[in-house]
Amino acid sequence: MILELIWRSRHFEQMRRWDSSNPRIMEVRYEDIIGNEADTFGRLLEHYGFAPPVVARGVALAASKSINHRSKSEKSHVRSGAAKQWEKEFTPLLRMLFREFAGDLLVQLGYEASTEW
Repeated sequence: MILELIWRSRHFEQMRRWDSSNPRIMEVRYEDIIGNEADTFGRLLEHYGFAPPVVARGVALAASKSINHRSKSEKSHVRSGAAKQWEKEFTPLLRMLFREFAGDLLVQLGYEASTEW
């Protein structure tokens, strides 16, 4: 986890500078996708102007890969799909390091009210 935080520090900086006001870009949060993959990907494909048959195929593919359709034996990088798992997983050291590398990013993105999470 510590190495991941170090490696992701450049991504944190890019996220901090992101201009979310561009209407041509549809932003979607992780927690809004998990469990709603088909609907989310349908909206994404429609937003970017794909033809209805492509949207339908994308929706079907997203539904087939949904966390809701995953078997217990199927390997995945997604543990449970639950949002805010970091609250249980972050030790005091990881919290301190995340704040050091990401600063107020959780506040800026609306996940936390202050940096004292």
